Amino acid sequence: MTFKNLVLLFLLTSLVKLSLCQNSQILVFGNTEEFEGLDTLNNIKDIKVGGGYYMTPHFIAALRHDGSLFVTGSTLIEEQIANYNENDIIQISAGWEDLVAVKSDSTIITFGERYGVPNLSSVKQVAAGWSQHYALHYDGTVSIWGDDPQSNFLESIDKIEVNGGKSEYLLALRGDTLIEYYHLNNLTSDPNNLEDVVSFSGGLNHYGLTINSAGKVGNWGFPNLNTDHLSAIETVVRDVSSDISIALDSAGNAIQITGNSFDADTLPKIQKISVNFGVVAMLVKNNNIITTMNKNINTGNEPYPNPTNGEVNLFEASEYSVLNSRGDIVQTGKSNKLDLKNFDNGLYLILTQNRQFKVLKQ
Repeated sequence: MTFKNLVLLFLLTSLVKLSLCQNSQILVFGNTEEFEGLDTLNNIKDIKVGGGYYMTPHFIAALRHDGSLFVTGSTLIEEQIANYNENDIIQISAGWEDLVAVKSDSTIITFGERYGVPNLSSVKQVAAGWSQHYALHYDGTVSIWGDDPQSNFLESIDKIEVNGGKSEYLLALRGDTLIEYYHLNNLTSDPNNLEDVVSFSGGLNHYGLTINSAGKVGNWGFPNLNTDHLSAIETVVRDVSSDISIALDSAGNAIQITGNSFDADTLPKIQKISVNFGVVAMLVKNNNIITTMNKNINTGNEPYPNPTNGEVNLFEASEYSVLNSRGDIVQTGKSNKLDLKNFDNGLYLILTQNRQFKVLKQ
């Protein structure tokens, strides 16, 4: 057994449980509904956290590299995906009670209970909201479907995102200029005259973050937010219902800009982040598995001594992996003993086939 594939799923507040499933490591913070069935996944390309009614986390969706989907948390969407036999999905966006996807033939399919499948073609990207969903076409135009369908109402657009979780507001990138479109009034504005934008994310209170071509972070709406210390940033995400804003740099370091949802010093290298309703889901580099809390894990019969100055005794002989605080695998083997004396002092995670332990090296 190996432990090459890692994914972190973070929720708000305190650490509730650290659990292990085959080929995966999960940290869960806070209290939320339990998302099941993720421990067997691999080859994951993207992850999204979707919402439910009353502004709560509702489901987690995973898109595999082979174009197949997995969802947990929504019985309806799970059943619909189980009956969908095509591996042809290339992009996903999670809304409220809905998962919207672009297929390899550039058409759209939706899973959920709200809006059905729109008759749209030549679709490059979708952005799911609450009362509206948006589709960006390859010709740069944008269509809306939902409560107020519209077609081809914006032009020369390169990227889209629903702003602040409110479907009435769309963020769109035109060249290197970010615009906000309020479709109820057909009003287009430029948030804070932001230019040289290559990526962006909007969220709570319509505050948002941008990345420029030099990897520096800008913002609109935030009072007195200083991001000058951030560099080489490739991704920014902003929550729709909490004050969580996160940046991801080119080395895979997740950096919390606002809010308080995780301890960045203990994270491994990250390649994808999704945040929604206070839930932060992170896809670890060289991973491709998502899982969650496993009630069948036996955390009894702790290793000893702990803390230790080197030698650690396990309850029984087992295949194991030792991970440092960055999530790097620093030792593997099969034994009832392991030796940490040549490692730096600090906290280590020991993973076996059906257990997980934290050990402090002093």
